[in-house]
Amino acid sequence: RKNNDDRVGLARHNKEHPALTNNSTLNRHELEVTTDQLADERQNLMDVSADLTRQYKTMEAQLVGKIIELEMSNKVLRKELDMTHESLNETKSQAATTIKAKNDEIRLLKLKIESMQGAYEGILINALDSMAERIEAARDKWEIESFMVQQRNKDALLDFGLSHSVVI
Repeated sequence: RKNNDDRVGLARHNKEHPALTNNSTLNRHELEVTTDQLADERQNLMDVSADLTRQYKTMEAQLVGKIIELEMSNKVLRKELDMTHESLNETKSQAATTIKAKNDEIRLLKLKIESMQGAYEGILINALDSMAERIEAARDKWEIESFMVQQRNKDALLDFGLSHSVVI
C-alpha cells in the first residue's frame, strides 16, 4: 500500500511539475544507459578475466610440461655423465695397469741388457785374454824358432870355418 501511495504522490507531483517529469525521465534513461554500460563493463571484465585465466592455465600447463621434459632430459644427461665417468675411471685404471706392466717390462729388459753387457764383457775379456795368450805363445814359439834358425846358421858358419862373432 505504501508503494501505491508513493506513486499517487509522485503522479500528483509530476502533474504539478512537468519539468521535473522530463528530468526524471532523463535521469531514468541515463540510469538505464549507465546500468547497461556497467553490465557491458562487467561482462568485458569477466571475459578478460576468463581469457587471462585460460591463458594462465595454458601457460602453466606448458611450463609444467617443459619442467617435466627438462627434468627427464636432466636425468638422461646425468646417466650419460655417470656412464662417462665410469668409462673414464675404467680407462684410467687400464692405462695405469698398462703403464705399470710396461714399466716392469722395461725394468726387466734393462736387467737383461745389464746382464748381457756383463756377459759380453766377460766374453770379450776372455777372447782378448785368449788372443793375448796365443800371441804370447806364438811369440815364444817364434823366438824359439828364431833362436834355432840362428843357431843353425851359426853352426853352418862354423862348419865353413867362420866364427860366429864375425857374423853377429
